[in-house]
Amino acid sequence: MMLQQDYPVTEICEVLDLPRSTFYHQSTAQDDTALRQTLGELSGEYPTYGYRRLTARLQHAGWTVNRDTEDAEILEGKSKRKTLCPTLTTKP
Repeated sequence: MMLQQDYPVTEICEVLDLPRSTFYHQSTAQDDTALRQTLGELSGEYPTYGYRRLTARLQHAGWTVNRDTEDAEILEGKSKRKTLCPTLTTKP
């Protein structure tokens, strides 16, 4: 920020009504397109697997994922491809 050269950070944050921690925060967002693609392939190959088995498959394939990351990815993906099975009974 250019103002940082002329003014102290505390004054800049005070004027902007911004916490200093937010001023110094650096995002750690990662590009997860490859993870999503791998997850899509695995969930297509194993459609009956839940998040635990898919997480284990991803970890076996060399991905470093935890349950929270995997949970969000799987829930997002499953909500798009979930289909209802037709019932075998007929109503008169």
